[in-house]
Amino acid sequence: MSFKDWVGTIKKIDSNSDGYGVLKIEIARKVYVKTLNNTLSDIFHKTLLKPNTPLFDKVANMKKGQKVKFSGNLFKDKKLYF
Repeated sequence: MSFKDWVGTIKKIDSNSDGYGVLKIEIARKVYVKTLNNTLSDIFHKTLLKPNTPLFDKVANMKKGQKVKFSGNLFKDKKLYF
């Protein structure tokens, strides 16, 4: 599912042990859009922010608590059931 111009607040901004960016954005109270946090788990979905890319560089200058507007694609997490 694609989405465009969603607004949220950065709740986590970090990098993992491989140097990839990890991001968690709250879009509603206790509702999050996030990357996975390790390279092995992310092998198929490719949610981590790759170093030395324009997106990684832009996010690296952001701070926890900052409001952001973003677009992207979602995949269904097998752990969640609606």
